[in-house]
Amino acid sequence: MTLLKEPIEVAAYLDSAGIIKPSSFKRLNQDGSSALFTVQRSIRRDKEKLGEGTYLYTFTCEVVVYERTVLCDLKYNVQTKEWVLFRM
Repeated sequence: MTLLKEPIEVAAYLDSAGIIKPSSFKRLNQDGSSALFTVQRSIRRDKEKLGEGTYLYTFTCEVVVYERTVLCDLKYNVQTKEWVLFRM
């Protein structure tokens, strides 16, 4: 996996227990166009405490890129409501 740390737009939903689950995300390419990736499966969700009241969720997900399944890490900052494509 390559370390990216790029801000992304994510479509997510809450399951019946109130747990956030990403379903797709949009990433900007270098030429200004955007690519849409659909999350095939969410493998893992971890919660980290960064500081006083600041939490970060890390989602390890499977996405399809050029007909191959690739793992990626999405990070969600609960306080700022920002999503980052951390690794792909």
